[in-house]
Amino acid sequence: MAVPISQMWTVASYVIKKRLSGQKRYPLVLMLEPLFRCNLACAGCGQVLAPSDGNYRMGAAELDIDMTAISPLFVAPHRETGEDLVLRRCLCPGCGNLLDTYVCRPDELPFADVTVGKPRD
Repeated sequence: MAVPISQMWTVASYVIKKRLSGQKRYPLVLMLEPLFRCNLACAGCGQVLAPSDGNYRMGAAELDIDMTAISPLFVAPHRETGEDLVLRRCLCPGCGNLLDTYVCRPDELPFADVTVGKPRD
């Protein structure tokens, strides 16, 4: 995994400062842990879908299904709600495992329902 230059600079300056001050032991492991974050990946094949603070749905393949194709008991959503709705399935692009399903408008972008890490402003 590549480390951004700003983070390499921070670690290098920390190590140089500690060595120049004459300290033989200093907590470097705790400083490196936040640099190597995990990725959100498929449990089946390990395909990376997004970084840990990203939206896994953006890396997933999407399959939109018309609501009336699910079952004959479903009526056209346009008659009930006045809007066209689809059942969107999020699939792993590596192995095709079903990751998530939700109902949305056909032109709607994937939204982030789970946030891992620090909250966004």
